[in-house]
Amino acid sequence: MKTTWSDAQWFIETATSFARERHVFDRPIGRNQGIQFPITSSWPTSPSTCSACRDPTDGSGPDMVPDGRGLHQPAIALIWPLRNPADFRKLPNTTMKRVSAEEMRSGFLTWQCRIRQIAMREHGGRPTPGMRPRVLRPSGECLLEAMTVLILHDDPEESTAFFRFQVQKSPDPLKVYQSVLGHLQREYYQMSDRFSDELTALFEPQSPSAAKLVKARRCLLEFEQFSQVWRLSCAVRRLPPQAPAREATLWHNRAFNPAIPKDAEVLGFKPAWRSASASSLPRGN
Repeated sequence: MKTTWSDAQWFIETATSFARERHVFDRPIGRNQGIQFPITSSWPTSPSTCSACRDPTDGSGPDMVPDGRGLHQPAIALIWPLRNPADFRKLPNTTMKRVSAEEMRSGFLTWQCRIRQIAMREHGGRPTPGMRPRVLRPSGECLLEAMTVLILHDDPEESTAFFRFQVQKSPDPLKVYQSVLGHLQREYYQMSDRFSDELTALFEPQSPSAAKLVKARRCLLEFEQFSQVWRLSCAVRRLPPQAPAREATLWHNRAFNPAIPKDAEVLGFKPAWRSASASSLPRGN
């Protein structure tokens, strides 16, 4: 029997209700990441038989995209407006809004630029929680409690040259820090559309954590700050030597820590925006 959209919705709602009501060790199982992620990720990948999302001629439409298997899936992500997004128990009582992958991508980068500009202006560049996502396997197993990530310009060579020049022109780390911080406080994060959606993270040479992530090839990044939550499923890759994004990541970090070695590892994290979820989108997106 073919599963319809309403069937899929019933299964998701039933699973959510059970996760909220079933208690183990005096807490609902829905509080566990291993339960949360499979349920939330099922919503955007449910069978796409909703007539509002389908062109009767070929099964696709303006909100549908090929998924590589000759099938068409909804180009949507999830927004759930929660007062406390971290409280999964409230999820069934909220209304989820479907948005396009491009809206989700734009909203995330806008949010990242805002919180990073705040970090530069109010916290001296110290990474805030929204810049340090929790890292999990797709199964929900936690790999890292926090991992600092960067967002880079689509064409990072100009900013790389700036960071490299600042680091190399002065032997005084304080002067380098002050010069770079002033640049980051002013114009660097002003235009979110200049940024690539591939996040990067720096690891020590031969890092076991980096090796695990590369071997896994995919992971979940969970960001949270200012009562806003983003959950991104990402493809993981090791950036090769001389790659522009790798150079940009190294020199950006050296502005704050000149001792970073040449053989430090840099990983890239490319989100799958169709399966992303968020508590809300920034205003203006």
